Amino acid sequence: MSASTLLHRTSTSGFRFAGTLGLLAGMLCAMPAQAQVQDYPNRPIRMIQGVSPASSSGVLGRIVANWLSRDLGQPFVVENLAGAGGTAGMATASRAKPDGYTLVMLTQAQAASETLYDKLGYKLMDDFAPISQVATGFYLLTVPQNLPVKSVKELIALAKSKPGVLNYASSGNGTGTHMAAALFIYKAGIDMVHIPYKGTSPGLTAFLAGNVQMYFLGVPSLGPLVKAGKARALAITASKRSPDFPDLPTLAETFPGFEMTLWQGMATNTGTPKPIIDKLHASIVRVLNSDEAKTQFEQQGVDVETNTPEVFKAYIKAQIGLFAEAIRISGATVE
Repeated sequence: MSASTLLHRTSTSGFRFAGTLGLLAGMLCAMPAQAQVQDYPNRPIRMIQGVSPASSSGVLGRIVANWLSRDLGQPFVVENLAGAGGTAGMATASRAKPDGYTLVMLTQAQAASETLYDKLGYKLMDDFAPISQVATGFYLLTVPQNLPVKSVKELIALAKSKPGVLNYASSGNGTGTHMAAALFIYKAGIDMVHIPYKGTSPGLTAFLAGNVQMYFLGVPSLGPLVKAGKARALAITASKRSPDFPDLPTLAETFPGFEMTLWQGMATNTGTPKPIIDKLHASIVRVLNSDEAKTQFEQQGVDVETNTPEVFKAYIKAQIGLFAEAIRISGATVE
């Protein structure tokens, strides 16, 4: 056997041996990851909401957490980190390990924040992996009982007669409640003073006391108060009338094309293994499309809305564009 032949065989064997070692190493590295996915979840899951517990989104988030906890067999620890239009909670969530044990509930506020804030501690479309939308609804345009108006037309007339005098509440700068009101004010051509509160509860307290004259809130927060006669609803932000409030006109009837959706969805950190995202998605779809869950959502004044991670991601992008336009034409800013 020649020296060259021996060298060739030795080199070939060495390459094969190295390749085998590489394959074994890859398999050994993959085993912990596979075990992690198969065993998921084996401990409590943290769910961050950038809203107050009493807000429409806060109420719905806890409902979803309860359902998922029951389905996945692990506790869901809900943290409400309200403030700065929900961006504080998002920044906290963005720093979590991408292992599926930290989830975040997204709302329209996160879509608006992409335009409203020059600097965020996170990048929505880069740092988070959408899992599924969970709910869709609308806002109620409401006024306190002590305000002498009973229609959108009368509210606009009163505001025009007192420019810069009437106040409106929001659950914070950049929240959906802020954007809905700002767009309405722009469309109506009126001047009202924005008072941003740190969450729904303090704003609702001021509203019910008559200290602010207008508040856009979701049905879970304001619906029961309207039906109890403690607040007066003038219109809804949906594109068509609601069977739950058949006598309330849509704002689109006054301003064609006006629509502001209250939506909510779940995401986790980018880099989370796809099988874990798939397992979470399957659980969301399974529990929320049950008759019991649909009934509970209807009682809260919203509809169940689930979709694939890809569809939800595209929806978020579209919402970012919608709010960017609403912010541009309304001139809304964060103080």
